[in-house]
Amino acid sequence: MKQAIKTYNLYHSIWDKLIFGLLVPIVIIIVHVVITLGLKEGAFAITIIYTMMAEIIRDYFTFNGSYCKETHNTILRSAFWGKKLFLKGIMQEHARNLAHYVILIGICSCITAYINEYDPYYIPIKVIIVLIAYSMNTLAVNVLRYFDYFAIYPLISTPFVIIAAIPISLLITTGIRLSTGLVILFVILALTLAVIVTILSYLHASLCYDKSFVDISSKRS
Repeated sequence: MKQAIKTYNLYHSIWDKLIFGLLVPIVIIIVHVVITLGLKEGAFAITIIYTMMAEIIRDYFTFNGSYCKETHNTILRSAFWGKKLFLKGIMQEHARNLAHYVILIGICSCITAYINEYDPYYIPIKVIIVLIAYSMNTLAVNVLRYFDYFAIYPLISTPFVIIAAIPISLLITTGIRLSTGLVILFVILALTLAVIVTILSYLHASLCYDKSFVDISSKRS
């Protein structure tokens, strides 16, 4: 656990943790309360969009350019445990990202249940929402980490946010209720997608780290 905390602190500064780990979620929760007063469960689609954008922008301040040829991992490449530390940092970030969605959506769900009438139907729907948001977030950052300038982040991340928002909006705002069988099927599909995306992300990070040595040797030759 101590090693995991050290790895986490290596990639996340105190300002990153205060702004994106504390202040931004608080603002999103406040916005969710205001929207919930008018949209009820429909507020979750907007909440997810804000959260995804915040998480993707946060990744810029942590891992921007880590997959590009001119990678920032020079110090890690010179260390014996450099690759292990790099991959651990990447996977911890994905775990933190998933936990962030779970906690935030959980808090917002409690608020919605308090303000409006509690409906257990939306519990598995919220699970699907979290898994979809996490999967699209993970895919987005795997592309964006090839770039080390901020302007490209909102541009490239927008399609991933839209892709996540469409099924979330259909599940929440249309008022259509799926059968129990379909809900279970969608939960399984969303979980499968999240697992596949996580595995591919690990393999991708490992490949990019190994490829950075090839890029250096080719430049020298």
